[in-house]
Amino acid sequence: MNFSHIAHDVTLENDVVLINNVNLGGHAHVEQNVMLMANSAVHQFCRIGKFTSLTPYSGIRQDLPPFCLFTGQPGGFSGLNSVALKRANFSKEDLHAIKQVTKLFYHDKLLMNDLETLTKNIDDDWCNNKHTLAFIKFIKNSKRGVSKKTHSYNKDSFFKDGGTL
Repeated sequence: MNFSHIAHDVTLENDVVLINNVNLGGHAHVEQNVMLMANSAVHQFCRIGKFTSLTPYSGIRQDLPPFCLFTGQPGGFSGLNSVALKRANFSKEDLHAIKQVTKLFYHDKLLMNDLETLTKNIDDDWCNNKHTLAFIKFIKNSKRGVSKKTHSYNKDSFFKDGGTL
C-alpha cells in the first residue's frame, strides 16, 4: 500500500501484504502469505516465515518463524496467526501440530536441539506434520537467530483456549 519502502535485494514471495509505511531493509526475505501491518519495520537480512504477521508499529531485528503473530519493539511472539491459518483452510490436525510446536518453543522455552530430539522420539501425529517440520527447519536455517521474546499474557490460558488473545 502507500509509502512502503522495499530496499535493495529484498525477496517477496507470493501473496505478501504490506500495509501503509512498511519498511523492509536490504536482503530481507519475506515468505508467502505474510502480512506486515502499518508502520512495521524489518531489519536487513531478516527472514519472515510463511503465514506470519507483524502487527502495526512493530519492528524486528531477528528472523520470525512461520505461522505466528509478532508484536512490539523488538517484535515478540504473541500467538498463532490463527485468522490467516483458518482462512487458508489449515486442518484441525495442522493447527494442533503448529500449536504444539510453538508451545514447546515459546512457552516451554525448549532449545532447538531438544525440540528436534523430542519430535524425532515421540510417535505423535503432530511431530511428523509437515508444518511442524517446516517450523523446525526454518529455525535451524536461521542465520540471524530467531526471536524468542514473548509478551506478558496468561500463557497457560492462551495455549488452553486455542491460541487467541
